[in-house]
Amino acid sequence: MFAVNGTVVRRDTLGNHLRIIGTQFEVDHVKEAEKNIEHSEPNLRHCSTVLMT
Repeated sequence: MFAVNGTVVRRDTLGNHLRIIGTQFEVDHVKEAEKNIEHSEPNLRHCSTVLMT
């Protein structure tokens, strides 16, 4: 999966794009980390509750 951000910086007289600048970067590792956190959160909450008692 990629995140893309761009802006048109030059257009012709008809308004067509002549030049676009921007960034594109892979976010697979971020999405995987978010999924791992989501799956481990209930277990961590349980462990925290046990340790606090």
